[in-house]
Order: sequence, then C-alpha cells, then structure tokens
Amino acid sequence: MAVAEAPLTTTRVEVEDILRSGGFTSFHRRAVAVTGFAWTFVAMEILLVGFTVPVFTAIWGISGSLAGWITASALAGSLVGSVIFGRLSAGHPSER
Repeated sequence: MAVAEAPLTTTRVEVEDILRSGGFTSFHRRAVAVTGFAWTFVAMEILLVGFTVPVFTAIWGISGSLAGWITASALAGSLVGSVIFGRLSAGHPSER
C-alpha cells in the first residue's frame, strides 16, 4: 500500500525579522555591553603579546623563529581556552 505524504512547506525566517518583532530590549543592551567589554580584554591580550614579544626577543636574544612560536602559542592557548571555557559556560545540554 502506498502512503501519500504531504509536501513540506517551510517559511524562511530571518534573524533580523525576529529581533525586529521583539524589539531591542534591555537584555540585548546588556548582552552587547558584556560581550563588548569581554572583547576589549581579548584585544588587549593580543596587543600585549604583539608589543612584548619584540622587547623580550631583544633582551633575551631569542631567534625570530622562536619568537614566532611563542606568539603562535599564546594565540593557540587563547583559542583552546575559549573553546573549552565557552563550552563549559554553555552548561549541559539537558539544562537548557
């Protein structure tokens, strides 16, 4: 016996449409402020690595290759930490 299936119809909803319908609330303002504040510290960390590696390279006589590895390691550590702590901060999927 053949089963007739109804065609699936989907309407595409854009994120902007949902935000527009709900408005930009105080929650959204706080979220933008907190993420902007956190992003400031990430940018500061990257700048500090970029500014200090040449200084320590000159003081300690580090080769350019080793200085590159140090810089790459700092950024890789930032990436790994962001992934790990980002997942931890999201909580367990059953808690959402």
